[in-house]
Amino acid sequence: MAIRGGKSNRRASPVMPWRRRLRQDREQRRGSRPATHLDDPGPAAAQRRVRAISSKIFNRLVISGVGLGFATLLGVGLFAGYIVSRNIDDTRAVAHTYEVRDAIAEVRLMTERVETARRGYMLAHDPQFRQTYRLGAMARQAVLAKVERLTTDNPRQRANIARLKDVSARQAAAQERSMERADRLGASASVAFDLDPAVTLTRELRGVTLAMDAEEERLLKARDAARTQSVDNLILVLIVGGVLLILVGAGSIFVILQYTQDLTASRDALRKLNESLEDQVNSRTSDLQRANDEIQRFAYIVSHDLRSPLVNVMGFTGELEAAAKPLSALLDRAEAESPDIVTEDARHAVRTDLPEA
Repeated sequence: MAIRGGKSNRRASPVMPWRRRLRQDREQRRGSRPATHLDDPGPAAAQRRVRAISSKIFNRLVISGVGLGFATLLGVGLFAGYIVSRNIDDTRAVAHTYEVRDAIAEVRLMTERVETARRGYMLAHDPQFRQTYRLGAMARQAVLAKVERLTTDNPRQRANIARLKDVSARQAAAQERSMERADRLGASASVAFDLDPAVTLTRELRGVTLAMDAEEERLLKARDAARTQSVDNLILVLIVGGVLLILVGAGSIFVILQYTQDLTASRDALRKLNESLEDQVNSRTSDLQRANDEIQRFAYIVSHDLRSPLVNVMGFTGELEAAAKPLSALLDRAEAESPDIVTEDARHAVRTDLPEA
């Protein structure tokens, strides 16, 4: 039984050539438009990640450096405050030493004034000299108390003060005895100052005050050297602090400029991305439209290629249906006239297989 139109309208399937054409068109479109980070996610993305990590590490280092600079600057400020405090203490110590030396000089001056008044009284027997002597003696006691109060922190000077008070008391006693002797003898009393114990004690008192002044001069040199060293240290610390301040300021300015440049670059990149976004959307829309057209063309080609086999199948089915009725009638007639010639296979083929086909 012939099949109408069995091989006349059939041709090879175009599926594989269509896929190759679609791939070629896609590659041509990709080569014609500018590449983006979505098209090449390999080396460019890795390079951007490396730059981001390097920038993050650099920013951390800069921030750590600025923080360390501020901490160092704070330490310099605290150390400068400590040096200023030490300088103030050294200055007070120097001023205290000058005050002690002035008091010692005043003791020596009062001693000389008292001795001069005593000699004047012994020579002239003038009551005015006796009054001057008494006032000078009282003033010397007040100055001695002042020196004792100022030198309580110095063990050496406390020993000198004890000796000074002892010599001063013995000198005052010797001076009083010499003036009482002059009062008893009157103008006929001979004056021998070289052999007078008060003169010897005055010289000893002068030596004690000179020793005390030498001790204060030693302290003055040491304290003045300490004060000068404090000033030098303060100047050095201020210089170091100024340099650190400049470095911290420069680092801060650099960080600010770096962040400003990054912000400007990000803003420019965002603006460029916004400007090119519409073009990218249009390009992607065109790609999708072309892909949709290709899919529709593929569907048309496939449906067209399947039309001829479907027509052949339908024609073959119609022929089978047309042949089934005569065969069924022929089988009924054969069974009625000669049932022996009809086999079971023939009956099954006509009654079952042919209608199912």
